[in-house]
This record gives sequence, structure tokens and C-alpha cells, in this order.
Amino acid sequence: MQSDGLAGALHSDVIASVSDSTYLVGRDAYATSSGEVTGSISLSSATLPAGVATFSMAIEGGYTFNNLISNPQNSADLSYSVLIGEVGYGDTVYFDPTTHAGLIDIPLTFSMTVTPGESIYMSFYVKTEVTSVAGLVEVNLLNTLKLTSISLPAGYTYTSDSDGFLSGFTAPVPEPTTAALTGAGLLLLLASLHRSSLKIGSATHRSV
Repeated sequence: MQSDGLAGALHSDVIASVSDSTYLVGRDAYATSSGEVTGSISLSSATLPAGVATFSMAIEGGYTFNNLISNPQNSADLSYSVLIGEVGYGDTVYFDPTTHAGLIDIPLTFSMTVTPGESIYMSFYVKTEVTSVAGLVEVNLLNTLKLTSISLPAGYTYTSDSDGFLSGFTAPVPEPTTAALTGAGLLLLLASLHRSSLKIGSATHRSV
């Protein structure tokens, strides 16, 4: 497990393998990996009203059960927990050995009211476990758990703690096609609002 506190990410690739040709009852292979990233950020102390901050995260990767015959005793699971300020969430995901392979894509969103000068503590934890009775079992999470965006109230900024937590964080840049479609969509929306004089209320963020 690789921990990257500067970017707010964890990376893992866990493999357990027993050759189908050497399968024996009672023989198995087991592998596990775990990691944690912790740190804090401090919000600017300028005179501003309280507001809502939203932190988005994602768990991405894939899993594989690579054997000639599906074996229900093979197993792979992923446990994770996230704490941002006083808002937290955790879960364990078990992968179906009869599916042979699949993708992992778990979005997470945390919203909270913040005030100027506040310090926000964060903890990201991941553990993966794989067991093979026959064949190869792998959980490959190139971006096991990563922070994808930080949305602060207007006028707010943040600074990293003394260890540089999130000092290297940058939000993903949209692909050119995506950016172009987003721009076109905004133009159409503005034109529609101008014609119909509609009013749109503020979005409500839900804590996970």
C-alpha cells in the first residue's frame, strides 16, 4: 500500500495465487494490505460568514478472479473509512468470485458547515484482503482512495498543516470534449434562463 498525504490518496495492488494444476484441498494463498493517510487543513481567517464546504472522493480500480473453474471459496474484499471534520463514513465491499472480473467505482461526498479560521482534520483508511484456493485473485486499485475535489464557500482558502497535507492536491482537469460539452450546456442554460426568466435555487448537499 502506498500512501500519498500530499495528494490525499492511497494506492494498492494485492495478489494471491494458487496454480490450478497444483490445487489441493486445504491449500490456499492469502494476501492483505492496508494504509492510512491523516492530516489537517486550516481555513483562512478572513472576516467571512459561515458556509458549506463539500469534499468529494472516489475509490477506483478493478478486481480479478482468474482461474479455470470458478471457486466460491476464493474471496476478495475492500474495507474503507473516511473522516473529514466531524463527518465520517465506512463500509466493506465483498466481490463475487463467480463474476471473474469487474471494475470498482465508489463516489463519496462529504458536506459540512465551516467557519473562518477553522481547522479540519482528515483521515483516509483502506484495507484490502484476497484469498485464493485455486487460481489467481487480485484487487488492483491504482487509485484506491483519492480526494477528487474541494469546494469551499466564496472567499475561503485553505493552508496545509506542517507536514504538507494536501499541499500537492490538484483537482482533475476535464477532458477537452467534456469541457466543450459543459461550456455548450452552460450557454444553452443561460439562453433558456434569459428567455423564460426562471430562478434556480441553491443546491442542497447531503452528508454521506
